[in-house]
Amino acid sequence: MNEAALQFMGVDDVSHLDKLHPAILFPLYQMDGNSSLDKLKKVLDEVRSGKTSTEDWTFQTYTKRDIVCRTTIVNLPYPESELFLMIVTDNSQRVSFERRPVDANRRALHARRLKLEYVTQVGIILQDTLEVLKEQIRSNDSVDLGHHEKLVTIE
Repeated sequence: MNEAALQFMGVDDVSHLDKLHPAILFPLYQMDGNSSLDKLKKVLDEVRSGKTSTEDWTFQTYTKRDIVCRTTIVNLPYPESELFLMIVTDNSQRVSFERRPVDANRRALHARRLKLEYVTQVGIILQDTLEVLKEQIRSNDSVDLGHHEKLVTIE
C-alpha cells in the first residue's frame, strides 16, 4: 500500500498495517450479498485467465468503518509467484447518492407498514367495543346514552 492507501484505510502508523489483513480488510459480506471470500475467489480466477476485473467492493477500515470502493484487479506476470495489483478508488459518495432513493423507499415502506398496523389495531379495538355495546344492548332492552336520549332496541 502506498501512503494514500494507508490514510484511506485509517492507518496512521505503519506498525498497524498488520491490522489490514484480508480477513479483516473485507467484511463478511459484500454489498451484492455474496460473501467476500467467494467474491474474491471468483475475481482471482477471472484475473488469472488474463481478464481485468473492475467492480465495487466494500472494505473495512482499521477503525471498522465500511467504505465502498471501485477496484480494478489485474494479474502481474511474475515468474516466481502470482502477483495481483488492486487499484482502489473511493466511490462511496456515488454509492451514497445511489442508495438514497433505495433508503428513502425503505423508510417509506416501513412507515406505511406501521400506519397499516396502527389502523388494523384501532379497527380491532373498535370492533371489540362494538361487540361489547351490542351485547349490552341485547342484555338490556335499553341503554342509557347520558342526559340526551335513550336508545331503545326493537327486535
